[in-house]
Amino acid sequence: YIRESLMDALNDAILALPEEQRQVIEAQVFGELTFREIAEATGESIDTLTARKRYAIRNLSRALRQWIEE
Repeated sequence: YIRESLMDALNDAILALPEEQRQVIEAQVFGELTFREIAEATGESIDTLTARKRYAIRNLSRALRQWIEE
């Protein structure tokens, strides 16, 4: 039950991310693409993509704080 609840919370947190941040998380974490591959596909710079991932991780951490602190 706890694992399922955590996965639901994670999915909700990912869906709540701004579109650009969510795309980077999905491509790199779930799609297993490198920043270089994502940059080539999107035309964005690697610096931009790493910043988006950093902001996404920060937003996910805040959204999942109750799970992290338990």
